[in-house]
Amino acid sequence: SIVAVEGVRRFVLADGATMPYYSSADVQQEEPSGAEFVVFVFHGAVRDAINYFCAGKNLMLSQKKYPLEKSLLVVLKWHYAIDKPIPGDVWWNSSKPWGSWMAGGHSDVKSGNGAMISSFSVIDEFLVYLADNPTKYPKLKEILLMGHSAGGQTLHRYAFATHLKPPKLSTPEDVAKKLGFRKDLDVRFVIANPSSYLYLDNNRWAYSCGDPDSDNPTGCTALEYKEFEFNLGRHGWSVDFEFGDEGYRVTEGLGKRNGTDYPFLCRTWMFNHWFYGLNWTHLNDGFVVPYLAEHPNITEAVAIYPDRDVVYLVGQNDTCTDNEFNFCDEKCW
Repeated sequence: SIVAVEGVRRFVLADGATMPYYSSADVQQEEPSGAEFVVFVFHGAVRDAINYFCAGKNLMLSQKKYPLEKSLLVVLKWHYAIDKPIPGDVWWNSSKPWGSWMAGGHSDVKSGNGAMISSFSVIDEFLVYLADNPTKYPKLKEILLMGHSAGGQTLHRYAFATHLKPPKLSTPEDVAKKLGFRKDLDVRFVIANPSSYLYLDNNRWAYSCGDPDSDNPTGCTALEYKEFEFNLGRHGWSVDFEFGDEGYRVTEGLGKRNGTDYPFLCRTWMFNHWFYGLNWTHLNDGFVVPYLAEHPNITEAVAIYPDRDVVYLVGQNDTCTDNEFNFCDEKCW
């Protein structure tokens, strides 16, 4: 059953480093768990994991599919140095994408007693421990992973890039090698309101809003999904960034156009770099985060993505935000 949070817990990773998390029970507890469901909630960029834990608990109380008395609720706590992690904890330095937990980047070399581990490898370790552990989790039927905002960005990329094959495509050999899930386990990803998505081809959505020369001068044109053209990307927008103590950006957004309204959201050659797309030149040269460079088969990952249980949620009131901010990140981050 759900219990009061006694403070942040720590999951011991394979290399001995620790990953902080909040949960309704110790994931690595000695006694067998009666959990039939494990629910992961991924926090946003503010990294307020305890708030997401409380929100996750309230969400579970509002539905019947995942009853609290049969569930284990887990919220991983992705740290930066400014979050004052304890010795042994892994934390990330926010360099993008190499040190970004959202992109599967490696933890900082100064963290985790020198261990450098991909944020996606951390998730893999949690899932393998839970899924392939009949002694401690004999009743486990389903693992649900939910991410909102930056958590949605993280989970979206992980759902594609994970080295673990989906249950229906996993063989006993995959499970034995920790590269897949047993077939009788359901694994679902729910991705809510990420500020960006991973695209698996060179196409992007094209549209215009408030263009006096269009058929809909007061609204937006119909969306078209077509190959990205650099010269048709939006440009001439102001850029205004602020940086935190550790160098990470604390402002981001779109902005207001200055002149012509171009159909593609961004004007940058980086549109297909990880974690926005799959730059196959980079992938073939290994110029990507190590977790991707070490992937068993990226081509297969693209092919089997439809076989994963992935749900996308977007708030219906989160519509036309193009002019919400007066700055724009030309790198689309």
